[in-house]
Amino acid sequence: MLAVEDELKFFSQIFPFRDREVKTVYVGGGTPTLICEELPLLLKNIKNGFRLDNSAEITVEAHPAGIRSERLLPLLREGFNRFSLGIQSFFDSDLVYMNRDHTVQEAHEAFRHARQAGFANMNIDLIYGLPNQTLSQWEKNIYSAVKLFPEHLSIYGLSLEEKTYLDYLRKIGKVEETDDELQAEMYLSAIQILEKEGYVHYEVSNFAKPGFESKHNLLYWSQGNFLGVGAHAASLMDGIHSLNETSIEGYIRKVKEAGRGVIQTEWLNKEELLKEALIFGLRKTSGVKLSELNPEYLPFLGIYLPKLMALARNGFLNQVHQEHFSPTGKGLLFSDYISMTLI
Repeated sequence: MLAVEDELKFFSQIFPFRDREVKTVYVGGGTPTLICEELPLLLKNIKNGFRLDNSAEITVEAHPAGIRSERLLPLLREGFNRFSLGIQSFFDSDLVYMNRDHTVQEAHEAFRHARQAGFANMNIDLIYGLPNQTLSQWEKNIYSAVKLFPEHLSIYGLSLEEKTYLDYLRKIGKVEETDDELQAEMYLSAIQILEKEGYVHYEVSNFAKPGFESKHNLLYWSQGNFLGVGAHAASLMDGIHSLNETSIEGYIRKVKEAGRGVIQTEWLNKEELLKEALIFGLRKTSGVKLSELNPEYLPFLGIYLPKLMALARNGFLNQVHQEHFSPTGKGLLFSDYISMTLI
């Protein structure tokens, strides 16, 4: 945490960071609530070093194990106002497959304790497409989440990453990946259930009660500026992408040497920025209005407009004139295909 505080201090003293108003803060990656006692000081340092908007959305990610309302109260007092809980599944058998060290009972208790502490804006993360998971089980997962009345839900299809426990089980033949057709059924079923329950489907994987869309994530998808601090954090500031050292040891060493953890910097030209604006913008169900893009992108629209129109002809995008493009139901299912087409 000391290295993170040092990096925050570094950026708070230089332009353009010190003069920008901060509208969202997101403390996540790993399990920050393991060090609940240190998080109020972290937020206090952000307030001292940057201009934090009075109505800023301030989120903390949490792992369900060990969450108690008394540990969360100092976070609320300092200004944290959004709580994101990585439940992943309401079946203990799924949690075992994912090598998660919490139980379904602990997940329910964690949600209850966060509510008791006073969090009025809560997100639940769920994963579908798990080994041996049926459509019926997935739908029970969705209904279990809805019964808790969270303001926000994020659902993600399982991706088997190298060197994970699930990948090991797959390699030794203990589990099989869920086929694409069943994953698609699960995704479409979740949309149907959640919309019926009053959630707005505003991005490929995200649903919210009206007014509770994640401001922080919308900033990513709308090409806003953001500063990432910590190991493996990424930043985008005025068209400059940067990436921090990925290992914790390397990150600490880098901050000691240079004041910040950045190891890679890339200046994006206007065409690359346009491409990103389209790719991320088309993850939102509202899509992209070309007239609202940065005017500096206009010289390059001729490269991408034919691709957008072809995606519309093939049923992946809705098109209003040549101005507004948004994903269809088919486009939401094949969002990665849309991205690859534009790339």
